Amino acid sequence: MKKVSVIIPAFNCAATVKETALSVLEGNNEALAELVIVDDKSTDKTLSILRALETKFPIVKIICHEQNLGGASARNTAVKNCVEDYIFCLDSDNILAPGSLSRLVAFAKENDADVASFRELHYFKGSQNNVTHLWRFPSGQFCFADYVAGSVVPGASGNYLFRKSAWEDVGGYRPRSGALDSWVFGLDLVANQKKMYVSPEGYYLHRYDLNSYWVRESKIQNMGLLALQHIKKYLDRMDQDSQLRVVNSGGNWFDRIDREPLRLSGMVVGRAGVVINKSLTRRLRHAVSEIFSTLDGK
Repeated sequence: MKKVSVIIPAFNCAATVKETALSVLEGNNEALAELVIVDDKSTDKTLSILRALETKFPIVKIICHEQNLGGASARNTAVKNCVEDYIFCLDSDNILAPGSLSRLVAFAKENDADVASFRELHYFKGSQNNVTHLWRFPSGQFCFADYVAGSVVPGASGNYLFRKSAWEDVGGYRPRSGALDSWVFGLDLVANQKKMYVSPEGYYLHRYDLNSYWVRESKIQNMGLLALQHIKKYLDRMDQDSQLRVVNSGGNWFDRIDREPLRLSGMVVGRAGVVINKSLTRRLRHAVSEIFSTLDGK
């Protein structure tokens, strides 16, 4: 079985990082070569929790930044210290489903993929059982045109498999990309012809409703303007309307991308993923069941 290095960038995540790490160490140990965690100068009890994990599990490797450098640098430090070519990045508040990693690695190997993503993200609040909605990507190869066609793209999830050699080829996660570090990294990968594939199955659990990296960063900067700074090197590949919208919208293009997808020159719009509201789906199923029950009773 092909083994994989898993990395976790960690900053002030004492409330969640143990559960995250155990989902790898206990739930996916059959695929695991090592778990590399970078503490980005946390000021809470994160590091003491990580040291306890390191003591209990020899496969855990802890690296500490002497100053807070941000998500991109923490991820890059982790990747530099990985021994395997296949690397999965898991954020410190998310959870891998049991046995999911080995299947994703096998899928990546089968397709000779540079990047591989689970098909779904299951967003949850509090308990893992409280899944409120999903992100679902179209399965198969995911190209640059797909990546700029909406907000629901593998790179935006932050938690996907990639080759270390592909990371090296594109220069790693870009510094000063803030909470868009994984989105920008995914953008660089597909824009530079790295093969990104979405598995037809599998998911991971994505926690929200906390003071996450994204929440903190989005309060202090315009994400659309930040995204512009990183996508502008690829604007010449897009049609004129898309170029003008990105440059002249004051960053609003990023918020409107699901309604107004970007398009490459001479191409139809790509295929981004969709959001599925589980509570709405349950209500619809219940309504349909009630209708059929009524019809059966007549």
